[in-house]
Amino acid sequence: MVITPWLSDFEQRRLAGLGVTGIFVKQRFLADLIDAIREVASGQTWFDRQSSSEDTPNGTLSRQERTAAESVLEGLANKEIAGQMGVSESCVKALLQRAFLKLGVHNRSQLVRVLVEKSIGVQPGSDGLSGSMGRLGTREAVQRDLSVAS
Repeated sequence: MVITPWLSDFEQRRLAGLGVTGIFVKQRFLADLIDAIREVASGQTWFDRQSSSEDTPNGTLSRQERTAAESVLEGLANKEIAGQMGVSESCVKALLQRAFLKLGVHNRSQLVRVLVEKSIGVQPGSDGLSGSMGRLGTREAVQRDLSVAS
């Protein structure tokens, strides 16, 4: 069984072709991992459905990625986010790395800027100073404005 934060469709097919009988996305809960191990140990297969870049438009975050990103916006550390979400700290790091990749940012500061810009309607690449800024974004505005992949 392979436990990973993410694999492309190509990588999943390649591993299955090599005889891997399980791929588990580590953003899931511990109880799910236990179920997956039991399935594979009993001779069954376990392949988590993962969103690939073809399935998920650039900039669209999964529910867990969005939750982790919004927690960064609130100023929480990875350990605090993990506690709130009921996942490991390494899971939070993986979720944030995927959010960084999808949103085209490299660090937490850039992530916060993108989330705030989305909540107040600033177009990517603009300086955010021209025209009316409106009121600063709130968590509710960010939640409303961010697209969520189901």
